[in-house]
Amino acid sequence: MINRTSDTAEVIWKSQEDSIGFNPFVLNNNRKLVFILPPRKHNKVKLSFGMGTWSPEEVAKAIQLLEYFSIKTPHHSLRIDSLPQLQAWLLERRTGVSNSKIVISIDQ
Repeated sequence: MINRTSDTAEVIWKSQEDSIGFNPFVLNNNRKLVFILPPRKHNKVKLSFGMGTWSPEEVAKAIQLLEYFSIKTPHHSLRIDSLPQLQAWLLERRTGVSNSKIVISIDQ
């Protein structure tokens, strides 16, 4: 995830209630994983789910326990709470050799 705007961005991965303990997006028993990405310096966050490619099946497997994904800036807001829509959105952002990365770029 990278913030290319001149504003602070907030990225939220919200897990389903019953997924605590089984979900890679859950840390410290908190269902909401929040990243604050400031503008310019230190504006990148890397998440790793191991080596491999992001096939449609792997993306579906990674997000199956999510309730929603959102990005907020003072000028833009995106919330995806449909897993098929989130899967399609993430698949569009695959990059690298054999689609090994998903880049979420927050642009103005």
